[in-house]
Amino acid sequence: MHRKVRHHGPLVRNGARALALLAVLAATPAVAAAPASAAGVGCGHAWSNKSAHRAGVHGSNVNYRSGPHTTCASYGQWTNVSVYYHCWTYGDSVGGNTGWWHVRREGSQQQGWVNETYLGITGRDPAERC
Repeated sequence: MHRKVRHHGPLVRNGARALALLAVLAATPAVAAAPASAAGVGCGHAWSNKSAHRAGVHGSNVNYRSGPHTTCASYGQWTNVSVYYHCWTYGDSVGGNTGWWHVRREGSQQQGWVNETYLGITGRDPAERC
């Protein structure tokens, strides 16, 4: 006597594979994706005082930040102040400019990163890259 063998179609086979995959995923510890935070884009960027040249911060309420990215924490804001610029690096584009300068406000210890859009600096010289 012959027995009829039932073959399961691709839908059943793929469904079983999907269930097996879900079981594996459910048993795997979840790892939360890190947010696109300041730490993830280099807000702790190294800098050194490679120059003591001066420039002006042009504009109102210009943020000086913990790193060369718009997502980095703002230490505060300056309006039309003089700064000493130390060195530069590349970061987020602001007004089409990706150059960021580490600067210190003249007559104070306030310092941070400012995009070159707001500085009266042309070119990279005489300061060096950080």
